[in-house]
Amino acid sequence: MTPDDFYSPEVRETSADAKALLYDATKLSTIRQVYKTSAIVKFHGDFSNHMAENRKMLARVDFDF
Repeated sequence: MTPDDFYSPEVRETSADAKALLYDATKLSTIRQVYKTSAIVKFHGDFSNHMAENRKMLARVDFDF
């Protein structure tokens, strides 16, 4: 016997729908996380390139004190 045996077919159907919805929400949240992560990685890459450009420019400047 499983816990589902104690519920009516309607309740079992609803619980299956709820499980499916929960699964979809989990998938969406994972996709959202991936997008967030890739945006952070892209920003970090752009920022690193920007800093590298700045270092190159600073290296070209002759400091006269």
